[in-house]
Amino acid sequence: MITFENSPVQIEAPAGTFNLLANSSSISISNPRRETKRFGTAGFHSQVLDGPMTAQLSVSYYMTDADSGVRGLFTGDGIQLFNANVGPYRLYSGVASSMSMSIDPYSVVSCTLDIAFYNGYDQGGSTSTITAPGDVIHGGASDVSTDLLWTNDIISVNYSMNQGISPVYPLGGLAPTGYTREGGTISVDLEGTGLGSILDFTGVCEGYTTGNINLTGVCEGTVGGGIPFSGYVTDPSITVAPNEEIVGSLSVAGIL
Repeated sequence: MITFENSPVQIEAPAGTFNLLANSSSISISNPRRETKRFGTAGFHSQVLDGPMTAQLSVSYYMTDADSGVRGLFTGDGIQLFNANVGPYRLYSGVASSMSMSIDPYSVVSCTLDIAFYNGYDQGGSTSTITAPGDVIHGGASDVSTDLLWTNDIISVNYSMNQGISPVYPLGGLAPTGYTREGGTISVDLEGTGLGSILDFTGVCEGYTTGNINLTGVCEGTVGGGIPFSGYVTDPSITVAPNEEIVGSLSVAGIL
């Protein structure tokens, strides 16, 4: 595993190149091989490939007002293939598998991004000259609106996106010739105090909600349009403790 600390990460997405303000990132390589034997020879004779060589890039970063491109890796038109630059390394033919975002009132918004690469890597990349992203987004300057549960008393948000993408390998080739998408999900976990109506049973689609995460930076930069979400409410709960406010929580499950 190759690990970087406080090194920017550059994503060359179909919709445009953008940079991540990464506080840490790591590259791990899988190159499965199997030893072969033959009669009359002691030990192993040679090695052969026993599966596709892949690379995994995991990034932990702070959200900035330039980060809307990350969600486009999941919600763009068709399967989004892209390259990435980390330190001296350049990785090819990547697909995003998961991302998460955590919002609390007294901290900057922390995110993670996991990417799988299926077409190798080399040392042709360079992130030493990457322009630093813009304003860092802060939880204390951001808010969430939703048509269920609370109005303005949400105290924490966890947002995540996941998708399954598998490469297709042909006979006679070691690089993928195509990819299949096996579905994706969005999950939004909300926690708050000003309890309102958790579920509305007056309509046909009980428990369906829409909302928007409005993100604002330390220096008033914003993520354009915020992050809209919609889905069905799951796992509503209420926590009651002595000398404490009543705290409710729920999850919103949507489909990519």
